[in-house]
Amino acid sequence: MATYRVNATGQIRTTIEPEGSLRCDSGEVENFCDDTSYDYHEVEQDIAFTFEVKARSEDEASDRASEVLDEIAFDSYGVEWEIDNVEIDSVEKIGGIESLTEALTVLRDFVSEQSEDEDVQEALDYVLGHLNDLTASNLRFSEEIAELRSEMAALRQASQTPFGPAEPEAPAEPEQPGFSPGYHG
Repeated sequence: MATYRVNATGQIRTTIEPEGSLRCDSGEVENFCDDTSYDYHEVEQDIAFTFEVKARSEDEASDRASEVLDEIAFDSYGVEWEIDNVEIDSVEKIGGIESLTEALTVLRDFVSEQSEDEDVQEALDYVLGHLNDLTASNLRFSEEIAELRSEMAALRQASQTPFGPAEPEAPAEPEQPGFSPGYHG
């Protein structure tokens, strides 16, 4: 399954009425009286949020995201807020199949949904099992090659002299019959 990022917007709103009364703590006044008429006020705020869902397609991701929107809540300090006009602005694929195991699961699920033929299921399991074995062999060979490269680097390092790489000795020249290097007779 792929991962999709969902961007959504909406509004939160509530109605508030100030609770309490005005007072004056100064000792300079007498008979302070709150004559204010407090009214209810609508408070509205735009909201924006993102989340991720796993799905097999963008349409499935949109469907899953729509189901989630009914569960959105806004936490506030004792004030109840209503969430309105929530809608999905975009659904964007951000991650696909990231491992062989996940790919194999997707293929097995697909074939099992498409065919109830046991021969098809068995053939898929055989091919995918063989692919899994080849992948494991490839990994093992890659590790062995890395180890050999490391050993070669260590040998090159060990063959270094203070004057640069050690020169290999020239092979001895074979002696030719009837020929003496020091005699030109």
